[in-house]
Amino acid sequence: MNKWLINNRGNNYNEISKKYNIHPLIAKILLNRNITDFEKFLNPNAENSYHNPFLMKDMDKAVDIIISTIDHNEKIRIVGDYDQDGNSSTMTLLDGLGYFTDKISYDIPNRMTDGYGISFSIIDKCIEDNIDLIITCDNGISAIEQCDYARKNGIKIIVTDHHQTIKHDGKEVIPNADAVVNPQQQSCKYPFKSLCGAGVAYKLIQAINIKKGYGMLQCENLLQYVAMGTVCDIVDLKDENRYFVTKGLEEINNTDNYGLKCLIKMTGIKNAVNVYSLGFIIGPCINAAGRLDTAKLGVELFRDENMDNVEAYAKILVDLNEKRKKLTEDGFNKAVEIIENTALKNDDILICNVEGIH
Repeated sequence: MNKWLINNRGNNYNEISKKYNIHPLIAKILLNRNITDFEKFLNPNAENSYHNPFLMKDMDKAVDIIISTIDHNEKIRIVGDYDQDGNSSTMTLLDGLGYFTDKISYDIPNRMTDGYGISFSIIDKCIEDNIDLIITCDNGISAIEQCDYARKNGIKIIVTDHHQTIKHDGKEVIPNADAVVNPQQQSCKYPFKSLCGAGVAYKLIQAINIKKGYGMLQCENLLQYVAMGTVCDIVDLKDENRYFVTKGLEEINNTDNYGLKCLIKMTGIKNAVNVYSLGFIIGPCINAAGRLDTAKLGVELFRDENMDNVEAYAKILVDLNEKRKKLTEDGFNKAVEIIENTALKNDDILICNVEGIH
């Protein structure tokens, strides 16, 4: 039997336990993880969790560009990514900006033909459609040439992303966009760096609401999307993210989005949606679309107002996820068969080449 030994920092765990109504062992583990603000961690709310979005580098520039674009009745295109966080980011911006303009559309790269992130072909479509402003979400921080191409063709571009910046010879290289909103930038002073793509998109919508005089809490219904992205992108569930998920689950379980209701029903979730439901049931269905078909299915599920269409999208997503699971199982079994029937089984590290795995 294994014996677990928990590091003891010498704090009065019983006192902390009584004050916050938690087991002393939980207090010990949290302190070992350098979590000392127990109230914020255990009872996250808007007041103790939200940071000022304008602390993020280029946020003021991005907000001014977007508001000017809206005021001049110009066209905006959101360019997302094909995973759950990309879907969540896209929906956050589409719904968030949809309060202020109907001159808004979206595009998501095809995993097999476009690859990751904004591509030259996506920008070419924007040129054809006379798009005035591109806003990336959950991608774009490495799109150096693409940003140059967009601007060369007269399109404004705002990058919102959460991935690490690229470096050449130890020097950070940032795309030459009109604004780059990403807390991972070395010069960004935002106090919390572990946002997912949807979290960064949400902070942008918060900032626009503040600038327009509506306040940060005006857009909290968008947290139903942000919670999905936060859980499925496996970012740290602390600080702002903790409130995103707490409040987001509340929004999900009281949602009036028919697509989300359909997906919950068709995946067989009987009780209230929780973190497990997001990470292991709902999220994989959205991800499967980007892997085996088009990630636009996930966006259309949440956007379409025709109930028959929505039900069809939900069924397709569930079926695609079942197919994905079968493909994964088949690939695993093929690998096991090869290993067991060759000299590979004698190797300390198993590297197995299996033809045909997606």
